[in-house]
Amino acid sequence: MKRQDLEIVLSQNIATFPNPKLELEQYQTPPRIVASILHRAYLLGHVNGLNVVDLCAGTGIFAIGASLLGAKQVFAVELDHENLQTLEQNALRLNTTVTPIHANALEWNPPLAIDTVFTNPPFGIQQGQYRDRHFLEKAFEYANNVYALVDGITQNVAFFDQLAASHGWRTVEYFSDKLVLPKQYSFHQRRQKLHDVMVIRFQRVD
Repeated sequence: MKRQDLEIVLSQNIATFPNPKLELEQYQTPPRIVASILHRAYLLGHVNGLNVVDLCAGTGIFAIGASLLGAKQVFAVELDHENLQTLEQNALRLNTTVTPIHANALEWNPPLAIDTVFTNPPFGIQQGQYRDRHFLEKAFEYANNVYALVDGITQNVAFFDQLAASHGWRTVEYFSDKLVLPKQYSFHQRRQKLHDVMVIRFQRVD
């Protein structure tokens, strides 16, 4: 499947959060960014025929996209039960095989060896309980490759590079992008806002 085709399929079939929760910093990951990340991972041999985890899965867009690209086993780990129901409906709509896991991603451990983790975790900007670094550290425990969408502030390049190195990982590549945040919480004053983000690929050091 071409990147453009994957983006179209995800755009047309992935229902978003039915009741977004600020305490979990829930925003839908754009299909355009998801398709770019997944297609890159597919070309590098990190998806097809492999075991994949979508950490902080939300409505399952990474998990479902990975399944469409031929992942062998896909676990979608999500804390919010309401979102998990939407995830299951999205997976059925596209006839994909995804294993939904209702759990705190920081406490869950996979039942088998995992090659790749995709994650768009809470950044820790609007709440202090969950931070992106914590989910990356958890993924580092059991994966071989991690693709993460994190806050795009400039100093995060060095920060996450050092974080990876301290856990026996390395930053392989990254690129900057922008999220269009809709007016969905009470403190939002504009119809939409652009937020700088960064996509980082990490790899375990042999």
